[in-house]
Amino acid sequence: GPATEDVQQQIADINTAIASHAAGILVYPIDYTTIGPVLKKAQAVGIPVVLGNGDSVDRSIRNAFVGTSNVQFGQTAADLIGKLVLGQGEVGVVTQLALNHQQRVQGFKQELKAKYPNIKVASVVTSDGSPTGEERAGSGLIQGNPGLTAIWTSDAGSGVVARAVKLAGKAGKLIVVGSDRDPEELQAIKTGEVAATIVQDTYAEEYLSLYDLYWLHNKLVDVPDTM
Repeated sequence: GPATEDVQQQIADINTAIASHAAGILVYPIDYTTIGPVLKKAQAVGIPVVLGNGDSVDRSIRNAFVGTSNVQFGQTAADLIGKLVLGQGEVGVVTQLALNHQQRVQGFKQELKAKYPNIKVASVVTSDGSPTGEERAGSGLIQGNPGLTAIWTSDAGSGVVARAVKLAGKAGKLIVVGSDRDPEELQAIKTGEVAATIVQDTYAEEYLSLYDLYWLHNKLVDVPDTM
């Protein structure tokens, strides 16, 4: 938790876990700087902390990191977009403020600049990650950039953004590529409203994180700094 990008609520949730003497905490931080002190508070009382999906520059706030390279994730998305638009056009991005999403966008821009000089990133807009926020961001992106040829969402909101594309009368004209997976996104891929999605191995990520926390809590073995 939380369901949206609410840093203070995430801190409150971690404080609740500390108060309930949790055996370990797996967290996907929204803001690594703001959340740092409460994670150190957890560590100070013996609760191991594992970060998932995006690592912190300050590694002292966690015991281990399990996840993907988000920069490489963005690069993969850029390569897919590059092929779908045949190396030219304008691309819009719907993302979130969390560091892992910003790293994805960083990799996306770097790859386009290096390999696809005829593709322009017309605009990058942020949402709070909720369906309403995703659709609003997608609609604003489309209205503000009439020359778009493709949209990439750095999270699982591409199904919602595809809905905004359809409402704007651009279904079949504007390519949508997503990230991660959720039921609406997968259904939109089946219907052709979303061209594709980039997915990390979330099962392995959380499975290995749980093992890390088990080993750390029971002091059985040292765990790798990064997986």
